[in-house]
Amino acid sequence: MNSESERKSLKELKEQARAQIQTAAKAEPCVTVTEPNWKALIAAQNTQVKMLAEIQDGLTLLATEEKITDYLDRQMELLEQYSENSKTITERFQTEMKKLSQESALEIGKAMKETEIRVGSMKEIFSNSLSSERDTMKKYTRRLFWIALIPSLLLLLLELTPRIWQLLSSVF
Repeated sequence: MNSESERKSLKELKEQARAQIQTAAKAEPCVTVTEPNWKALIAAQNTQVKMLAEIQDGLTLLATEEKITDYLDRQMELLEQYSENSKTITERFQTEMKKLSQESALEIGKAMKETEIRVGSMKEIFSNSLSSERDTMKKYTRRLFWIALIPSLLLLLLELTPRIWQLLSSVF
């Protein structure tokens, strides 16, 4: 082939013309950007910038693994402190309850002894009162017996007096 500086043959020129016509005949799409298109593109970019700013602001609220680890570590420390506090409070409560139960047991023991003493003295008083009443009843029973015997004796005397007089009068 000839170089471009050389003259071309007719055949080569025909082929070149045909190729250029084919290239010119090819329809290439063409884009026309109008003012409404530019405004819409700029508005879309502004909206995207706002969205990115909101995402950026939201990212500050998101926690990293380190932040979460630190937070969880602090929470674990707090839980351990609360656990220790609960343990000491429980131990104090248990010792107080033991102390109170021992004191209550002593108080109940004292109350039972006092009750036993009172019951014993009441039993003794009741026993003495019962014995006294028994003695009084025996005394009144004897009196009543003798009082009930008087009418019988009187009746016996009344019955026997005439007979004794009869016997005496027959003897004398």
